[in-house]
Amino acid sequence: IIYAAPLATAAVLIVASSALGGTTLDWIGRFASVIGFVASAMLVVILASTSAGYRRASPGIRRGVRDIAIALAFAAIATLLLLTLPIALTGAPLVPRSTVALLAAPVPIAVLVAVLRDRLFQVALLSRSREKIVAAREDERRKLRRDLHDGLAPTLAAAGLTLDHARHAVRSDPDAAEAAIDEARQAVRGTIQEIRRLSRELRPPSLDALGLVGAIREQADALGGRNAIGPVIIVEAPLDLPALPAAVEVAAYRIAVEGMMNVVRHAAATTCRVGVGMADDQLRIDVSDDGIGMSALGSGVGLRSMRERAEEVGGDVTIEPSPLSGTHLLARLPVDLSALGRGLL
Repeated sequence: IIYAAPLATAAVLIVASSALGGTTLDWIGRFASVIGFVASAMLVVILASTSAGYRRASPGIRRGVRDIAIALAFAAIATLLLLTLPIALTGAPLVPRSTVALLAAPVPIAVLVAVLRDRLFQVALLSRSREKIVAAREDERRKLRRDLHDGLAPTLAAAGLTLDHARHAVRSDPDAAEAAIDEARQAVRGTIQEIRRLSRELRPPSLDALGLVGAIREQADALGGRNAIGPVIIVEAPLDLPALPAAVEVAAYRIAVEGMMNVVRHAAATTCRVGVGMADDQLRIDVSDDGIGMSALGSGVGLRSMRERAEEVGGDVTIEPSPLSGTHLLARLPVDLSALGRGLL
């Protein structure tokens, strides 16, 4: 439609102007008027489309969109007032056509500046995202090293010393040896529980046992579905959700759980809806509630953690008020479906 409508309009107007007769110069003048009208209309349409897309643009490129709109408006008004209308009314433009073309030069300049600025902005954003990912990964490694060094290592060392004591006492004092062995056994059991806790933090076992949707439903039942004093949490997901990369699956699970926990803790809501689905090669996690709104959320660690988890897999998280009441959280995590089809992930 974008290409066919101007061409069809120009063709109709050209045929209509030819039917009016006159000399060749008259026909050329009318042809120029037709082209001018069509070009002006196209500029107006482009301007309207640019203005309509301004609100949907991200904050980083809104300035470029605004500059392009201003340049288009200036070019459209200059063409209409100095060229198109004077030719239609008097048969001659107010200024030479070359001057009008010069006045339209800000349009390509604005487009070029916007493209360059957007590319530079994207490069800077990518650099900051990578820095955050590296920092988050190092934080996770430091935390894991601290848990292993300060938690598991001393416990195992103490169990080893206890077993050495039992070995020396097994003949001279069997009762003391038995007590030492029991103590070491309890220490080993505690170590096993700590290892299981660390493994759950790295990847929840329910993801492997139930899948992403099943794991989210399990957490929804634990947080709200079976809790009479909490909100009713409803999970909506398709039956044919494709297999997902492990990193995306973990990020989606953590974001969904954190979103539900925010609703339970802060929203004072009666209902929470969690949507899981694919759209435009993206896994979308929607968490909405009918609570008191964003004023209770603030900017805590949980919200920052959700955004960081999304950025680690190349996605983003937006949190905004719901149309009626409450809060709406949307996480978009990119998924390479072509690679999934080839079994590469």
